[in-house]
This record gives sequence, structure tokens and C-alpha cells, in this order.
Amino acid sequence: MSKKILIASGGTGGHIFPAIVFGKGLQDKGNTVSWLCGSRELEGVIYRSAGIEPVVLPLSGSPMGTRSVTKILTRISDVFKSISMTAKYIKEFKPDEIYLFGGYISFAPLIVAKVKGIPVTLHEQNAVAGRVTRMASKMRAKIITGWPVCEGIKDFEYTGTPVRDPVRMTRDEALRTLGVEVRDGAKVVGVAGGSLGSGPLSEILRETAKLCPEFEFVFLSSKDKHDEGNAHFLPPQWDMNPFYSACDVLVCRSGGSTLSEAMKWGMPTVTIPWPRAMDNHQAKNAAEFVKLFEDGRIFDENDSPERLAEMIRSITKNDMEKCLDDGLRAVREMSRALSEYRRVQSELRELAGYYGSEEWSKDFEDDEKGKLPKDLKRGVLSEDAVYNLLSENKELQREILDFGT
Repeated sequence: MSKKILIASGGTGGHIFPAIVFGKGLQDKGNTVSWLCGSRELEGVIYRSAGIEPVVLPLSGSPMGTRSVTKILTRISDVFKSISMTAKYIKEFKPDEIYLFGGYISFAPLIVAKVKGIPVTLHEQNAVAGRVTRMASKMRAKIITGWPVCEGIKDFEYTGTPVRDPVRMTRDEALRTLGVEVRDGAKVVGVAGGSLGSGPLSEILRETAKLCPEFEFVFLSSKDKHDEGNAHFLPPQWDMNPFYSACDVLVCRSGGSTLSEAMKWGMPTVTIPWPRAMDNHQAKNAAEFVKLFEDGRIFDENDSPERLAEMIRSITKNDMEKCLDDGLRAVREMSRALSEYRRVQSELRELAGYYGSEEWSKDFEDDEKGKLPKDLKRGVLSEDAVYNLLSENKELQREILDFGT
């Protein structure tokens, strides 16, 4: 049975991207999903890049995230306005469940959900619970987490962080999409994260690139596209598939969502925790990351470029072992998938026969007249669903034949 789901997420991409992935997954299952976000321009840009028009609350930050008295008073006023707006929208939308993805944007819907008795779940992407997460825990909201630990709360369920499924491209295709030219045979180090491209850390990374002439570095941290020797600078990308597909190694901050994507891609990663993160949560994320992911390393930004260069070389030196492991895994996964694919072919032939029969036509007509039970699953009565499946099956068979010749 489909549900109405309200998702609240804003502030940064680290909160928003998992919420989008989660919500899209719910939509694919037939649910109706709506999103709430804050008023920062970046939030709207990220949502619109995914084809989503969220409901915007007048929130641009937490009252506790500034020392300015004027900003504190303004943000407190915005919190009350947001609670009122959220209550009004919930009355209109009538969600069955509410999901929060942390940060200050989650406060208003948390309060309204608890007052109205609507089931509410909060996802914490970091290994340290944020302020709203700790409050939600005390209010007995369900807490799910991106890491096996979540300091600051006791009762939670470890689920991991929803991240975008990899859409892998060939190296050449990925580099063409990015508009980057690299030397043949050179390994690519991808540097992701705006704060990695400015300040003293930027100089460390630039110096590291000079110390590693055998590598090409691609930075996603620049306002404009330009090259500096073997370092190539690009603006931020919302579609990360070309960037990840082009990279052999990733260098990134230690946000929970970024590290979860690195694991999903199986990308050898050097992560650099931001030392001023609230409650030092990035250091805790990094510590959990290297426990779960053997190709992860932690670099202290106070260390030297020589040390970072050593880490990058170290993490890539076992490439042939990785090739062996990847090959074994891929071949075994394909073997299992082909066995299952062969098994369902008889079912697909049966489905094709039913789809072109008088029985299907009668069932379709009965459904249109409301003669079939309302709770009956009726995917086979969707002309597009069956037709698309059978067409995709034929196309896949052609691809298998082409691959083998």
C-alpha cells in the first residue's frame, strides 16, 4: 500500500543527497514523496539538479551556529516561522510518515511530528549525533545511522547512508565529459570538496601534485576551469559519476555521505578530517571509515605534502592484487546473475504469452470497471511495465551475444 512521505533535509549536500536517494527509492515503490529544505541558495540548486521542487522553509542556519546577536535573534524568529509553516504544510499534505536527515532544518518538522503523533525517523550521517539527533532521541523518535557507532545517543539502528548507485563510465568517456585531458597511462587522483581547494590545505595539495608527477590530479573545488601542470581544476559537479569513473584514488574531507559514496564505488581513498567540524565528528567518521574499508587512509592536514604523496603512492601500489580481487568478484557475481537470469526466462515466456492473450484483455477490462479487489497487485495490467520488461530482456540478450563475439 502506497504512503505519503515527507522528507526534511537541507543545509549541505551531505544531508541533501542521501535524502534525495532515499526519497527517490520510496517513489520507485509507488509512494508519494515531498521534501522540505532551508532557504540557502545551494539547497535549491541541489534539489533542482535532481528534478525536485522542495517546500522551502525560511531557515538559513541554526541560532546556535553564530555569535552574532542579530543573527541569533533572526534565526530564532525563523525557527518559529518554520514550525508554523511546517504545521500548515503537514495539515495540507497529510503525510503517513516523516523522515529527517539531520541538521537544523530537521528541528521544525520534528516538533510538529511529535505534537501531531506522526511516526518520525531521523537519519544521522555522522558517527557523532548532532544536536537535533540528540533531541530526537530524547523525544523517542526512531534513529537510524550511517555508521555502526553514534556517539551521544544509545538507542539507534545502523543502516548505512543512502548514496547514489554508481553509473560507471569508461575512463576516456569520463574524462571527455569532464573536459579534462591527461597523459596516457597516468593514474588520476580526484580531490573532492570545496574546503580542500582553499586556504593552507590547498597549498599542501598543490605541492603534493608537484611531488607526484606520475599522477594527474583533478580538483572539484574551483570557480573556473583551469590547469596548473598536472593539476586540473573544475567547478563542483552534481553528477559525480564521470568524476568517480575517471579516478584511481580519491582525496576528500570526512563527511559521512562522501565516505559512504567512496565505499560504494570501492574507491581507494585518503580522507582528511576537517578539524573544526562540530564535536570533531569528521575525525570520528574517518576512524569508522578505515575500520570498514581496507582501502581507506587518514591524513592529518597538519602533516606534510611528502606524507600525503607517500600515502597516495602506497594506496595504489597493490593495483594488481585489486585487479585480481575485482576480477574474481565480478566473474562470480556474473555467474550467479546468469544463473538467476536463465531461471526467469521460462517465467518471462509465460508472461509474454499472458500479455498477448484474451485473458489479459479481460483482466484489464475488469480492472478498469473496478471488478478486481483493490488490494490486488496489478503490475501485469500496466501495458508499459510488461512491454518494457520484455523489450529490455531482448536488448539484454543482444548485449550478451555482442559481448561474447
